Amino acid sequence: MVRPIDNMVRPIDTSLEQRLPLSTDVALQRRFMVVKEPLPGNVRYGLLLEVVDKLAEEVALRHARRTDPQAYVVTAAIEKVALRRPGDVNRDIELKARLNWVGKSSMEVGIRVEQPGSAPTHMASCYFTMVARVGEGDEARSVAVEPLEYLEAIDASRRDKARRAYELATIRAEELAPNRPVIVRVNRINFLQPVRIGDKLRLVSRVVYTGRTSVTVKVTIERISWDRVTRALCNTCVFTFVNVDERMRAQPVETVYPTTYAEDARYLEVYRWHQRLKARRAAGQGHGTRRERPYAQWPTPMPEP
Repeated sequence: MVRPIDNMVRPIDTSLEQRLPLSTDVALQRRFMVVKEPLPGNVRYGLLLEVVDKLAEEVALRHARRTDPQAYVVTAAIEKVALRRPGDVNRDIELKARLNWVGKSSMEVGIRVEQPGSAPTHMASCYFTMVARVGEGDEARSVAVEPLEYLEAIDASRRDKARRAYELATIRAEELAPNRPVIVRVNRINFLQPVRIGDKLRLVSRVVYTGRTSVTVKVTIERISWDRVTRALCNTCVFTFVNVDERMRAQPVETVYPTTYAEDARYLEVYRWHQRLKARRAAGQGHGTRRERPYAQWPTPMPEP
Protein backbone atom coordinates (compact mmCIF):
# COMPACT_ATOMS: atom_id res chain seq x y z
CA MET A 1 0.00 0.00 0.00
CA VAL A 2 1.31 3.46 -0.92
CA ARG A 3 0.58 6.30 1.50
CA PRO A 4 0.94 9.94 0.36
CA ILE A 5 1.80 12.58 2.92
CA ASP A 6 -0.46 15.60 2.35
CA ASN A 7 0.94 18.61 0.49
CA MET A 8 3.95 18.47 -1.80
CA VAL A 9 5.93 21.66 -1.32
CA ARG A 10 9.12 20.81 0.55
CA PRO A 11 11.20 17.71 -0.14
CA ILE A 12 9.82 16.00 2.95
CA ASP A 13 6.27 16.70 1.78
CA THR A 14 6.81 14.62 -1.36
CA SER A 15 7.33 11.48 0.71
CA LEU A 16 5.77 8.13 -0.14
CA GLU A 17 6.09 4.88 1.73
CA GLN A 18 5.49 1.31 0.61
CA ARG A 19 5.60 -1.89 2.65
CA LEU A 20 6.17 -5.39 1.31
CA PRO A 21 4.61 -7.78 3.90
CA LEU A 22 6.96 -10.72 3.34
CA SER A 23 6.49 -12.03 6.89
CA THR A 24 2.73 -12.60 6.44
CA ASP A 25 2.21 -12.96 2.68
CA VAL A 26 3.59 -16.40 1.79
CA ALA A 27 3.01 -16.00 -1.95
CA LEU A 28 4.85 -12.67 -1.98
CA GLN A 29 7.65 -14.14 0.08
CA ARG A 30 8.13 -16.95 -2.44
CA ARG A 31 8.29 -14.43 -5.30
CA PHE A 32 11.14 -12.64 -3.56
CA MET A 33 13.15 -15.79 -2.79
CA VAL A 34 16.11 -16.66 -5.00
CA VAL A 35 16.07 -20.30 -3.90
CA LYS A 36 13.55 -22.12 -1.75
CA GLU A 37 15.97 -22.50 1.14
CA PRO A 38 16.58 -20.50 4.34
CA LEU A 39 19.79 -18.79 3.20
CA PRO A 40 21.06 -15.37 4.34
CA GLY A 41 20.62 -12.69 1.70
CA ASN A 42 18.07 -14.85 -0.11
CA VAL A 43 16.27 -11.85 -1.68
CA ARG A 44 15.69 -11.27 -5.39
CA TYR A 45 17.25 -7.84 -5.70
CA GLY A 46 16.30 -7.64 -9.36
CA LEU A 47 12.62 -7.85 -8.41
CA LEU A 48 13.17 -5.44 -5.52
CA LEU A 49 14.81 -2.96 -7.92
CA GLU A 50 11.71 -3.16 -10.12
CA VAL A 51 9.52 -2.24 -7.14
CA VAL A 52 11.87 0.58 -6.13
CA ASP A 53 11.88 1.99 -9.67
CA LYS A 54 8.08 1.96 -9.74
CA LEU A 55 7.94 3.86 -6.44
CA ALA A 56 10.46 6.43 -7.72
CA GLU A 57 8.29 6.89 -10.79
CA GLU A 58 5.20 7.49 -8.65
CA VAL A 59 6.95 10.09 -6.46
CA ALA A 60 8.20 11.98 -9.53
CA LEU A 61 4.87 11.64 -11.37
CA ARG A 62 2.88 13.14 -8.50
CA HIS A 63 5.14 16.17 -8.53
CA ALA A 64 5.25 16.54 -12.32
CA ARG A 65 1.45 16.53 -12.53
CA ARG A 66 1.25 19.52 -10.21
CA THR A 67 2.41 21.50 -13.26
CA ASP A 68 0.84 19.53 -16.13
CA PRO A 69 -1.89 16.91 -15.57
CA GLN A 70 -0.86 15.21 -18.84
CA ALA A 71 2.77 14.80 -17.83
CA TYR A 72 4.49 11.45 -17.48
CA VAL A 73 7.97 10.61 -16.25
CA VAL A 74 10.78 8.42 -17.51
CA THR A 75 13.82 7.06 -15.71
CA ALA A 76 16.83 8.95 -17.04
CA ALA A 77 19.37 7.23 -14.80
CA ILE A 78 19.77 5.03 -11.77
CA GLU A 79 22.45 7.16 -10.16
CA LYS A 80 23.37 4.86 -7.33
CA VAL A 81 22.17 1.74 -5.51
CA ALA A 82 24.23 1.16 -2.36
CA LEU A 83 23.57 -2.17 -0.66
CA ARG A 84 24.13 -1.82 3.09
CA ARG A 85 23.04 -5.14 4.63
CA PRO A 86 21.88 -8.52 3.33
CA GLY A 87 18.11 -8.82 3.20
CA ASP A 88 16.04 -11.36 5.16
CA VAL A 89 13.18 -12.78 3.11
CA ASN A 90 11.29 -13.64 6.31
CA ARG A 91 10.97 -10.00 7.33
CA ASP A 92 8.89 -7.18 5.87
CA ILE A 93 10.58 -4.61 3.63
CA GLU A 94 9.79 -0.90 3.90
CA LEU A 95 10.54 1.58 1.13
CA LYS A 96 10.72 5.28 2.01
CA ALA A 97 10.95 7.62 -0.98
CA ARG A 98 11.07 11.38 -1.47
CA LEU A 99 12.32 14.02 -3.87
CA ASN A 100 15.80 15.23 -2.95
CA TRP A 101 16.21 17.82 -5.67
CA VAL A 102 14.32 19.30 -8.63
CA GLY A 103 15.87 20.92 -11.71
CA LYS A 104 14.08 22.37 -14.72
CA SER A 105 12.52 19.10 -15.88
CA SER A 106 14.55 16.52 -13.95
CA MET A 107 14.02 15.22 -10.44
CA GLU A 108 16.22 13.20 -8.12
CA VAL A 109 14.35 10.63 -6.04
CA GLY A 110 16.02 9.06 -3.03
CA ILE A 111 14.69 5.78 -1.62
CA ARG A 112 15.71 4.17 1.64
CA VAL A 113 15.10 0.40 1.87
CA GLU A 114 14.69 -0.94 5.41
CA GLN A 115 13.52 -4.02 7.27
CA PRO A 116 11.64 -2.84 10.39
CA GLY A 117 11.63 -4.64 13.71
CA SER A 118 13.19 -4.51 17.16
CA ALA A 119 16.56 -4.16 15.40
CA PRO A 120 15.80 -2.28 12.14
CA THR A 121 18.08 -3.07 9.20
CA HIS A 122 19.08 -0.52 6.57
CA MET A 123 19.23 -2.71 3.46
CA ALA A 124 19.95 -0.20 0.69
CA SER A 125 19.96 3.42 -0.49
CA CYS A 126 18.82 4.15 -4.04
CA TYR A 127 18.95 7.32 -6.13
CA PHE A 128 17.00 7.78 -9.38
CA THR A 129 16.94 10.67 -11.84
CA MET A 130 13.53 11.06 -13.45
CA VAL A 131 12.54 13.45 -16.27
CA ALA A 132 9.07 14.90 -16.81
CA ARG A 133 7.72 14.62 -20.38
CA VAL A 134 4.56 15.41 -22.36
CA GLY A 135 3.41 14.28 -25.78
CA GLU A 136 4.12 11.11 -27.76
CA GLY A 137 6.47 10.05 -30.51
CA ASP A 138 8.08 12.92 -32.40
CA GLU A 139 5.96 15.38 -30.40
CA ALA A 140 7.37 14.24 -27.05
CA ARG A 141 9.30 16.89 -25.15
CA SER A 142 10.55 17.60 -21.67
CA VAL A 143 8.37 19.84 -19.52
CA ALA A 144 9.36 22.14 -16.69
CA VAL A 145 8.27 21.09 -13.20
CA GLU A 146 7.46 23.13 -10.13
CA PRO A 147 10.53 23.87 -7.96
CA LEU A 148 10.70 22.68 -4.38
CA GLU A 149 10.92 24.86 -1.30
CA TYR A 150 14.32 24.26 0.31
CA LEU A 151 14.42 27.19 2.74
CA GLU A 152 13.64 25.24 5.90
CA ALA A 153 16.13 22.53 5.01
CA ILE A 154 18.80 25.11 4.20
CA ASP A 155 18.12 27.06 7.41
CA ALA A 156 18.32 23.86 9.46
CA SER A 157 21.53 22.92 7.69
CA ARG A 158 23.03 26.32 8.43
CA ARG A 159 22.12 26.10 12.11
CA ASP A 160 23.53 22.59 12.33
CA LYS A 161 26.80 23.53 10.62
CA ALA A 162 27.27 26.57 12.88
CA ARG A 163 26.66 24.43 15.97
CA ARG A 164 29.09 21.74 14.85
CA ALA A 165 31.73 24.34 14.00
CA TYR A 166 31.36 25.97 17.42
CA GLU A 167 31.62 22.63 19.24
CA LEU A 168 34.75 21.68 17.31
CA ALA A 169 36.29 25.11 17.94
CA THR A 170 35.61 24.73 21.67
CA ILE A 171 37.38 21.37 21.74
CA ARG A 172 40.37 22.91 19.96
CA ALA A 173 40.46 25.90 22.35
CA GLU A 174 40.46 23.56 25.35
CA GLU A 175 43.86 22.27 24.26
CA LEU A 176 45.41 25.69 24.97
CA ALA A 177 43.13 27.00 27.73
CA PRO A 178 44.19 25.10 30.87
CA ASN A 179 41.28 26.49 32.92
CA ARG A 180 38.14 26.89 30.83
CA PRO A 181 37.59 28.48 27.42
CA VAL A 182 34.59 30.81 27.26
CA ILE A 183 33.31 32.14 23.95
CA VAL A 184 33.60 35.94 23.78
CA ARG A 185 33.04 36.62 20.11
CA VAL A 186 31.95 34.99 16.88
CA ASN A 187 34.32 36.85 14.58
CA ARG A 188 32.53 35.65 11.46
CA ILE A 189 30.68 32.76 9.85
CA ASN A 190 30.73 32.87 6.05
CA PHE A 191 28.29 30.78 4.00
CA LEU A 192 30.06 30.32 0.68
CA GLN A 193 28.06 27.48 -0.89
CA PRO A 194 24.83 25.63 -0.13
CA VAL A 195 25.03 22.01 0.93
CA ARG A 196 23.00 19.54 -1.10
CA ILE A 197 21.11 16.69 0.49
CA GLY A 198 23.42 13.67 0.49
CA ASP A 199 26.66 15.67 0.77
CA LYS A 200 29.18 14.75 3.43
CA LEU A 201 30.85 17.48 5.47
CA ARG A 202 34.50 17.60 6.50
CA LEU A 203 35.27 19.99 9.36
CA VAL A 204 38.83 21.09 10.14
CA SER A 205 39.77 23.29 13.11
CA ARG A 206 43.05 25.13 13.74
CA VAL A 207 44.28 27.72 16.20
CA VAL A 208 45.10 30.84 14.18
CA TYR A 209 45.99 33.31 16.92
CA THR A 210 46.70 33.49 20.65
CA GLY A 211 46.76 36.63 22.79
CA ARG A 212 47.76 36.78 26.42
CA THR A 213 44.48 35.26 27.59
CA SER A 214 42.64 34.57 24.34
CA VAL A 215 42.54 31.82 21.70
CA THR A 216 41.13 32.35 18.23
CA VAL A 217 40.08 29.23 16.31
CA LYS A 218 39.16 28.96 12.65
CA VAL A 219 36.95 26.12 11.42
CA THR A 220 36.59 25.31 7.73
CA ILE A 221 33.75 23.16 6.41
CA GLU A 222 34.17 21.34 3.12
CA ARG A 223 31.29 19.67 1.30
CA ILE A 224 31.92 16.37 -0.47
CA SER A 225 29.30 15.12 -2.92
CA TRP A 226 27.93 11.64 -2.40
CA ASP A 227 29.82 10.38 -5.47
CA ARG A 228 33.03 12.05 -4.16
CA VAL A 229 33.46 13.93 -7.42
CA THR A 230 32.85 17.45 -6.08
CA ARG A 231 34.74 19.01 -3.18
CA ALA A 232 34.15 22.64 -2.28
CA LEU A 233 34.64 24.96 0.67
CA CYS A 234 31.18 25.89 1.92
CA ASN A 235 31.87 27.64 5.26
CA THR A 236 34.60 29.43 7.19
CA CYS A 237 33.96 30.17 10.85
CA VAL A 238 36.17 32.10 13.29
CA PHE A 239 35.60 32.08 17.07
CA THR A 240 37.49 33.79 19.90
CA PHE A 241 37.65 32.30 23.39
CA VAL A 242 39.09 33.59 26.67
CA ASN A 243 40.65 31.29 29.26
CA VAL A 244 38.93 31.96 32.62
CA ASP A 245 39.16 30.55 36.14
CA GLU A 246 36.31 29.57 38.45
CA ARG A 247 35.65 33.27 39.22
CA MET A 248 35.48 34.10 35.52
CA ARG A 249 38.77 36.01 35.61
CA ALA A 250 40.92 35.88 32.47
CA GLN A 251 44.01 33.68 32.77
CA PRO A 252 47.09 33.34 30.52
CA VAL A 253 47.24 30.83 27.67
CA GLU A 254 50.16 29.21 25.93
CA THR A 255 51.45 31.19 22.96
CA VAL A 256 51.24 29.63 19.50
CA TYR A 257 53.51 30.89 16.71
CA PRO A 258 52.94 30.47 12.97
CA THR A 259 55.48 28.26 11.19
CA THR A 260 54.30 28.36 7.56
CA TYR A 261 53.30 31.08 5.13
CA ALA A 262 49.61 30.04 5.32
CA GLU A 263 49.68 30.05 9.12
CA ASP A 264 51.38 33.45 9.10
CA ALA A 265 48.67 34.88 6.82
CA ARG A 266 45.90 33.57 9.08
CA TYR A 267 47.73 34.91 12.17
CA LEU A 268 48.14 38.39 10.69
CA GLU A 269 44.50 38.56 9.66
CA VAL A 270 43.29 37.89 13.21
CA TYR A 271 46.03 40.02 14.81
CA ARG A 272 44.96 43.05 12.76
CA TRP A 273 41.33 42.38 13.65
CA HIS A 274 42.26 42.39 17.36
CA GLN A 275 44.20 45.62 16.96
CA ARG A 276 41.23 47.34 15.28
CA LEU A 277 38.92 46.10 18.03
CA LYS A 278 41.33 47.31 20.72
CA ALA A 279 41.52 50.75 19.10
CA ARG A 280 37.72 51.05 18.91
CA ARG A 281 37.35 50.03 22.54
CA ALA A 282 40.01 52.48 23.68
CA ALA A 283 38.33 55.32 21.78
CA GLY A 284 34.89 54.49 23.14
CA GLN A 285 35.64 53.67 26.79
CA GLY A 286 38.26 56.28 27.66
CA HIS A 287 40.34 55.37 30.69
CA GLY A 288 39.91 52.54 33.16
CA THR A 289 41.07 48.95 33.37
CA ARG A 290 39.18 45.75 32.92
CA ARG A 291 41.74 43.73 34.84
CA GLU A 292 40.41 45.06 38.15
CA ARG A 293 36.93 43.68 37.47
CA PRO A 294 35.70 40.09 37.06
CA TYR A 295 35.27 38.93 33.48
CA ALA A 296 31.48 38.73 33.83
CA GLN A 297 31.29 42.46 34.63
CA TRP A 298 33.02 43.67 31.47
CA PRO A 299 30.62 45.81 29.40
CA THR A 300 31.28 43.60 26.38
CA PRO A 301 33.79 40.76 26.82
CA MET A 302 36.99 41.36 24.88
CA PRO A 303 40.07 39.14 24.64
CA GLU A 304 43.43 40.37 25.80
CA PRO A 305 45.64 40.86 22.73
